[in-house]
Amino acid sequence: MNTLEELKAHSPNCFSNFVLKNLQLPQLQLDELFVSKAVHCKCGHDAYSVLGHKEVEVKGFFRKRENVNILPPIYLECLNCGSVQLIFDPEKYGWDGINGDNANVVGKGKPVPLGFEGKVAILYSYQGLENYVDISSEFGRDMFDTFGLYIYNHNKLEPIINCECA
Repeated sequence: MNTLEELKAHSPNCFSNFVLKNLQLPQLQLDELFVSKAVHCKCGHDAYSVLGHKEVEVKGFFRKRENVNILPPIYLECLNCGSVQLIFDPEKYGWDGINGDNANVVGKGKPVPLGFEGKVAILYSYQGLENYVDISSEFGRDMFDTFGLYIYNHNKLEPIINCECA
């Protein structure tokens, strides 16, 4: 097994509160460095409400245009059982989170519903494979380089957040 196959053989430990299933959405089939998964609750259901933080920037000459940014950490609330679980925090997860080098802006305080509900897909990647050669696959699989979270329905995909983690 090569390095990439070893990394992709098991999901990162940070997703252990969920059941991840293979997902074949054409929009998420980028190349062999990326892994896409459907996220299911341990209760068996697959519909969630997305929680996180919002940052509103007022822009424009007359300051009438609002730009809303979604900030991690990101939580998922199961619409069936009500379980709320952390799915991504760049200060803890991914290459930079594990190494204590997070450069992403993160929200503070209690997460709020972001207004996105439905089936959730995640996309993460392992790039720069030479960096993983001397790392065990058990440890390396937690050190993904990118993370994306999406709401999907059939072939429609709505991006919620994309973070660089390395």
